[in-house]
Amino acid sequence: ARYGVGSIFIDTEKKLSLERMKDIAVNRENLANVGGRRMTQGCGHNTAQGGDDYYKPPPVVLDNVIVHKPSNTAALDLVVSRLDEEILLRNEQAGEQEHNTMGRLRFPVKLVVVDSIAATARRDFGGGRGNGNSHSISDAPQRVKAMLRIAQMLKRIADQMHVAIVVINQVEKVDERSESGLEPSLVSPITAALGTSWHHCVSTRVALEYEKESVTDDHTKDFRLQFYSTHIEEQRTRTATIVKS
Repeated sequence: ARYGVGSIFIDTEKKLSLERMKDIAVNRENLANVGGRRMTQGCGHNTAQGGDDYYKPPPVVLDNVIVHKPSNTAALDLVVSRLDEEILLRNEQAGEQEHNTMGRLRFPVKLVVVDSIAATARRDFGGGRGNGNSHSISDAPQRVKAMLRIAQMLKRIADQMHVAIVVINQVEKVDERSESGLEPSLVSPITAALGTSWHHCVSTRVALEYEKESVTDDHTKDFRLQFYSTHIEEQRTRTATIVKS
């Protein structure tokens, strides 16, 4: 919303908290007003010193996030199949917002997030690996077919509607003891869920990781807590690595 664009969030994990999103929007808006830089309402747009790309008020942020919560693969397929129509409708509303007597800002959709692609597949078809689910292997062809269909629709939408598609996948550690007879290393290999078929569907893969920092010195620990002004006892180093592009 800060840059005048909206988003669609497909929450298959059922973990998206709109209350948390509202809290973040409130904190961001308060941060934008620090130093006498105040948000003003004029001509249907939020403006501030330094340009129009400032943090928007929480109601504007929440109004421009469309949330879907499909509980299975069929429901996810239905949501994705209707995305182009939904994006066109929202973009049409955004283009006509100057005639909107309700005073609600509508931004064009430029981002679609699926969190996660593996959740419904694992519920319906199992994990695809030897995870104790008796139908995970027999249903593998159906799982691959369903995921490839969803991937094709998402790619078409990204290309034709000019939106960014961010698909979050689950990961799992691979235990190689059964194959090599050796104890696993301290850092176990990690692979993405849904197997090789989904691996080839992705255009750009970004691996998000975090590592806890070990803090042994009490003075250093106290300094960090004061510096970050948080109540988090352990700081984490977060990294983003492009694995495939």
